[in-house]
Amino acid sequence: PDLEEGGEVETIVVDPFHFGVYPVNWTNPRYLQKSLAVLHYYPKSLNEVRRMYPDKASEIKPDEDILKELGDERRDINTQESGKGGLLTTFASTAYNIINFNKGARDTSDDDEVLLVEAWVKDYRTVTDKTQEELVDELGNVTIIENEITRPKYPGYIRRVTVCNAGQLVLEDTPNPNINPNMPEEQAMRTYLWDKFPFAAANSIKDTACGWGISDIENLEDLNVEFNKALSQLVLIKDKVSRLKLINPKTSGVPNDALTNFPGILNPVNAAEGNGIRYLDYPRVPADLQNAISLFKDMFFLVSGSFDLDMAREPGRAVLAYKAIAALLERVNTMMRGKVRSYSRLIRERGRMYLSMVQNFYTEDRWITYKDPEGNDAYRKINGTDFRIPFKLTVVTGSTMPVSKIQLREEAIALFEKQAIDQEELLDHLEWSGRSEVVKRMKQGAIGQLTEKMAALGMPEEFAQYMNALVGMKDNDFKRAIRDGQVPKFEEVIQAVQSGEPPPDPKEESDIMLKQAEARARMAEAARFEAEAQLAAQKAITEKIKQQVAVAG
Repeated sequence: PDLEEGGEVETIVVDPFHFGVYPVNWTNPRYLQKSLAVLHYYPKSLNEVRRMYPDKASEIKPDEDILKELGDERRDINTQESGKGGLLTTFASTAYNIINFNKGARDTSDDDEVLLVEAWVKDYRTVTDKTQEELVDELGNVTIIENEITRPKYPGYIRRVTVCNAGQLVLEDTPNPNINPNMPEEQAMRTYLWDKFPFAAANSIKDTACGWGISDIENLEDLNVEFNKALSQLVLIKDKVSRLKLINPKTSGVPNDALTNFPGILNPVNAAEGNGIRYLDYPRVPADLQNAISLFKDMFFLVSGSFDLDMAREPGRAVLAYKAIAALLERVNTMMRGKVRSYSRLIRERGRMYLSMVQNFYTEDRWITYKDPEGNDAYRKINGTDFRIPFKLTVVTGSTMPVSKIQLREEAIALFEKQAIDQEELLDHLEWSGRSEVVKRMKQGAIGQLTEKMAALGMPEEFAQYMNALVGMKDNDFKRAIRDGQVPKFEEVIQAVQSGEPPPDPKEESDIMLKQAEARARMAEAARFEAEAQLAAQKAITEKIKQQVAVAG
């Protein structure tokens, strides 16, 4: 509720130094959920922590006091020789000692911080609830049977413990906070965060011996150093070239002050001496140096799995921008396939966790906005109870990469010019505002001229209405209406005109047919959701029985 923008759920990127896994010998980020515990460290201000936990505010200590108890003594040594600093150095040293003399007995300042540690632990302890059930036989005798139901003490066997003061003070010990305690357990078990930690990890380069992966900079550091050295040498030669030396013989008779960039007249002693006044030949840039820079640059991009944007330019050939972007995106998907897969899995995990939050805590109605197939804004009301159904969330391949709309528009224009697509498809790719109305007007414009000419020749008005209605129907709707017999035949219209009755409107018949089809689709979708919910409930019961059998040995 305290997030002002960006939604109601915040995704936090955790620094590797602020995160820990137990056991420590984990080797794959995909197996993070199989760990026995994960730990999240983060500092907060002392005043904020005391406000969050007022009952234990007096026991919370700042990190400065903890470090002092650990014996972290530090001294500043003045390396200046005595007698050389003068009066100012002596005064500064004396003031420093006075200020820091009573440091141990200082008052709490606003800058003090407290290191909080969240330990998310798998706690497999169970509790047994006893229930009584009355059974009545044929003679009316009542028998009371006691049943014992074993369930996890913590939802999904997950428990969160928050500590400070180097682990000596427990601030909070709660069950899985990602599960709504007011939700029935049968429904809570279907949510994604029921038995999972709210963390997801991804690596740039996998390491089979360590789950933290390999950093790109470890392989690129030496290449980067060599590239910097070659570039520094090139800059040095460039500076020498830009500072040319001028040769002026001492016997030329021209003083050095006369050799300036301003227009003027020079009078050497003789012609031979005048020819001696010239610039010194500047050093040439070695070709090996330029080749070395190109080599190190190419090696850098090759090892990092990236590429240089210069690849978009081909010699002797003009490359359009959208074609270059498409080629570069295709190449980055090929060269960074491992990273793209890792990041896609990371985004997929975040989406599943967000849906779990929605299922647990969207107890009130929310309104979402989306685009309908016509390109218009549409609204829908959602609630957590509506989402408590089996979900399978996936990430479409390549959806994490940027898509060039200019490329799609240029391709659509080219296809339209070759008559490979129609006007409606072109306007859809151009995302033209009100494109459905534009297409309708364009289609009715040609038919309107024809109907006006036909009306001038004596065609009944009913025929013109019939033709305009057919033009306004989409191809799929028209084919469906023909198949279901919803569009009247031409002879039926002629008979209706001759009898004086109004002919049936194919547009109205099509709308009725569409509404009936939508109603049948909604009923089928509801039946499918109900079947999937029943199947998930049966699977949950089966899983629960398996857990009870496993606990009982």
